[in-house]
Amino acid sequence: MDILWLWDQKIFFWVNRFAGSGLDPIFGWTTVFGNISVLLAAIFLGLLIWDARGIFKKFPPILLSVISAAAVGQWIKHATHRPRPLLYFSDAIVNGQVVVHTLFKPIRNYFSFPSGHAVVVFAAVTALVYLYGRKARPLYFLAALVGISRVYVGAHFPSDVIGGALIGSGISWGALEIWRRFFKAPPRMD
Repeated sequence: MDILWLWDQKIFFWVNRFAGSGLDPIFGWTTVFGNISVLLAAIFLGLLIWDARGIFKKFPPILLSVISAAAVGQWIKHATHRPRPLLYFSDAIVNGQVVVHTLFKPIRNYFSFPSGHAVVVFAAVTALVYLYGRKARPLYFLAALVGISRVYVGAHFPSDVIGGALIGSGISWGALEIWRRFFKAPPRMD
């Protein structure tokens, strides 16, 4: 387990070291899409533009999927009580041994695992792939960028993001299967 933690730290510092570079606008804007209200508004607007006829059948299960995943993610955050990078490395930062770059307001708390941004964005993309099939699969690339952005801005360790992606995708899939069984709609697309 120690070797995994060492790799988690190495990858964190490798990604985070780019903060403060020309990539800030890209990852700064990308991380915003992991905010649940921004994400749901973007999905609703996207459905309104590309699938206006299906919006009232497809948005409710997406909403259920994202909210369910977010709730489970929050429960796990409080159960695991894992420190965020700034809190974990606080003594090393004060002693000048490490530098953790932040892009936004520094977050120092015990709610690092899982990344809430990763949970909701992967839940949303999983729901879109479930409902729209292969056409929506490229959205996983955007979800991955949101996840990477959380490490870039100094808010999470890589394992927080990977855990969030797995939790969000799994809870989303389960919520959609339950929705399908109870409401017999919308049909799964493949």
